[in-house]
Amino acid sequence: MGLGAAFECGALLVASWAACGSLFAEDALHVTLDLPTPRRVRVTTPKGCALHPLALPKTTSSAPYTPPLHSVPSLNRCTVTRLELAPAANLATLPPISLPSNVTLGVAVDYEDMSTGAQTTRDLTADARVSLLLVGGGGDCVQLLTAGIVAVRANASAADSGCPKTVSVAAHVKLGAASALVSTPFEVRIVHFAALSLSFAAYPAGPMGLAMLHRIGCTQDTFEAARPVVTARLSSGAEFDVSQSSGLVHLDDNVASLDSLPTRVFRAHSVGTARLIATWAGASTNASISVSDSIANVSAIGLSVSGANAATGSKGVTLYGVRLSRHATTLQIGFDNGFSYAGTEASALGLIDYGSDTPAAVDPAKDGDLMLLGNHEATVIINATARCEPWVVGTAIVVPNLQVLVGRRKLRLCPSPVPEPDLSLISQSLPSLSPGGLPWRRPGCEQWTTVPD
Repeated sequence: MGLGAAFECGALLVASWAACGSLFAEDALHVTLDLPTPRRVRVTTPKGCALHPLALPKTTSSAPYTPPLHSVPSLNRCTVTRLELAPAANLATLPPISLPSNVTLGVAVDYEDMSTGAQTTRDLTADARVSLLLVGGGGDCVQLLTAGIVAVRANASAADSGCPKTVSVAAHVKLGAASALVSTPFEVRIVHFAALSLSFAAYPAGPMGLAMLHRIGCTQDTFEAARPVVTARLSSGAEFDVSQSSGLVHLDDNVASLDSLPTRVFRAHSVGTARLIATWAGASTNASISVSDSIANVSAIGLSVSGANAATGSKGVTLYGVRLSRHATTLQIGFDNGFSYAGTEASALGLIDYGSDTPAAVDPAKDGDLMLLGNHEATVIINATARCEPWVVGTAIVVPNLQVLVGRRKLRLCPSPVPEPDLSLISQSLPSLSPGGLPWRRPGCEQWTTVPD
């Protein structure tokens, strides 16, 4: 029966009964064959669908963009309505853009069981009754080769005479002697590299497209830094960050310097104008950025406590450890022009003084680390204050909790006219704590010590 056969009935099978080489009975069986009805034919792309759709979003990722396309059930292929190809050897085929210059198309047919309404799909790419057609032709730019391969020639460009911006491919399926199914045209757009551009983004974090760097407030000669961003733009309008695979050459060494890979931070040193030249795969561009003595002021400070011995509770962060243990903090600094620094980058600016409202319990060091000195009946507020106007303050609330030393100890008390109790059998953690949480001292004593057994 043909591909389009849907219903057949009659004596289609012969049944026989034989044993020991003897035929006892034979008869024709009446069979009703009800096949699912073909409803739609579709052009499909290879498994994974790692093909760019017609409109690519702007991305800052160095990895090729993979569109969120859906797989067709029971097929190792995907169905899309259009895709983009780049001419072979065009810059758009290079990573991180990685547009393909050819693709192998397939054909799928959707069927419906008229009795149950069940839907099924079959991959008929290799079926002799299926063919792909280049609707309207591809000029000298696009070819439809054997095995369903659509390819764009190496020197094709949408600007070339006779080279269309888009071509369409349709699938044709014969359903018998007099009928056929034809798919919706599958659109292939020819995309090419259009331009390379260079811009500057705030470092470590902040706004994009900077035209000027400023002097950091509370400093005499520390300026902001920027990250050069090299962008490749396609004829479709899509943009890709190609900074990591680009070459950069900076001029005006007295104004700024450029770190080597992988950071490639552009650091300003003095007032003036600096220029960068960027190259990528033979294309080049350049951009300039000014360095100003105008001040960027601190607008926000954040302070948090980190480490394995810090646990956040409803009243603050509990610091748990032995006396004189240190607990790390993480600093965040925001500026009024949108720049922001965090962690070691923020600490390296040297803009912050640290303080405590109870230094006898928790005393911050110059680098922000918190030294645990004793217990306290209330929470302790740690301040991180900018060293100049506008005197912005960030705070962290901590709860000091000394670690109890476990073991048998003897308490040696300082001389006192009061008779000494026998403490040799006491087995407990020392120093013992009063209900208020402070070290216990015998009246008249100035210090205590512990001696191991």
